[in-house]
Amino acid sequence: FYTREPGATGPCDYPALAFVRTPAPGDKVSDRLEVAGWATQDGVGVAKVEVLLDGHVAAIARYGIEDVEVRSQWPGSDDPGQPYVGFEARVDATSYARGSHGLAIRVTGRDGRSRELEKRSVWLETGR
Repeated sequence: FYTREPGATGPCDYPALAFVRTPAPGDKVSDRLEVAGWATQDGVGVAKVEVLLDGHVAAIARYGIEDVEVRSQWPGSDDPGQPYVGFEARVDATSYARGSHGLAIRVTGRDGRSRELEKRSVWLETGR
């Protein structure tokens, strides 16, 4: 996992963690794509969650939804947003062609660092 150098001072520099509950990898989705999950970053918290489609920002998620399951899985988490670490977004994918597309989320912490997570392929059933 993550370790600190001997003699280091200050808070640990933890990366963001996230999980996308929906859609699952390989799911067939409509052009009104619903994305939901959770994101956390110990020590600093999460400032923003973006949904990426084929590497481009497709939506800014609504972040701060209560998700008590995350706290129960990581009771030692010191993300200041706990238990309000859930997110959801609706992606308008009508301008994308029918077929396979890459979906991911970009989590930006309150410290300004960002990380792309939960990369997967989804199949867009409708589209142009």
